[in-house]
Amino acid sequence: IDMLTLKGGGAAGGLGAGLWAFLGARLVSGAELLLDACNFSAHAEAADIIITGEGCFDRQSLHGKLPVAIAARAKGKRVAVIGGRVRLTEQEIANANLFCVEQAAPEGLNFEEIKARCRADLFAAAQRVIRRII
Repeated sequence: IDMLTLKGGGAAGGLGAGLWAFLGARLVSGAELLLDACNFSAHAEAADIIITGEGCFDRQSLHGKLPVAIAARAKGKRVAVIGGRVRLTEQEIANANLFCVEQAAPEGLNFEEIKARCRADLFAAAQRVIRRII
């Protein structure tokens, strides 16, 4: 296998491919590993809704990132995502089995402005999620 085309080898800046090539490491999904490590299934079973987040929730997020792995494992539970930025269509969101996706940061702000108001914007996004539940 060519390490340049190794599935999952580009994660973490290519660290996985290097560890695979030089040390014989086994590549696994980081999201799946994390969910197993924290006994996600047991916690999800007790939940009515699961709210998670992603800095920028985009098409790349649909391929191995934690929010989509959570939705896949949630077994019929409603999963909401709060993203700093959201760059997905309604159809892509529905295909990922997500109950709702809310963007926290308003469009057009620079990084300093986003940092200055992130607490209030996250709170407002969480309120929008809650309103969709009740």
